[in-house]
Amino acid sequence: MPSLPSINKNDLPKSLLLKKFDLQIVVIRCDIQSIGLILRCMPNLHRFVFTIIVDVNISPFTMDLINGQSWRE
Repeated sequence: MPSLPSINKNDLPKSLLLKKFDLQIVVIRCDIQSIGLILRCMPNLHRFVFTIIVDVNISPFTMDLINGQSWRE
């Protein structure tokens, strides 16, 4: 599996005009930190629609995504 480049959290691109965002993911290896990085790029976002498409087996990644405490942090 190829390694992904490292991400500088302080140097993310910003989309200041984006007000609405609809994110649909198939949960395989998506985590709350990745979604946090996406949201940091949209500081003026007013509406965020988040759809999780899961397999029959609920993975630990899914449980983290539906944990309210994770979203609060």
